[in-house]
Amino acid sequence: MERTLLTDDDWATIDGRLCLVTTFVPMAKVQGDSVIAMSATMPYGSVHIKCEELLDDITGFITHKTDFAMLWAAFKCAFGDEALGVGIIISGVPGNFSISSITMSTQSHYSILK
Repeated sequence: MERTLLTDDDWATIDGRLCLVTTFVPMAKVQGDSVIAMSATMPYGSVHIKCEELLDDITGFITHKTDFAMLWAAFKCAFGDEALGVGIIISGVPGNFSISSITMSTQSHYSILK
């Protein structure tokens, strides 16, 4: 089954779970310390993730500027073009969801999610 996360209520379905971001697709860019969006109506980017105890293929759309900047830094700065996987924990309350933790590592460190 495929699941799409766009709104805070959608993201609430994986609240507190350890997830592995396998793909990060920017729809904005970072210049210096600023996030530059392509459009005011588009998300900043999307991620394909695997979450513990869920078999769904999950695509999440990043609509918070800070979350996008953290993912950009994790994938573009730490790994360059070699995106190996980024572990995240989603937390918050509806209306104020954000990525609360990012751990950069190779996917082999997240075998629990495979």
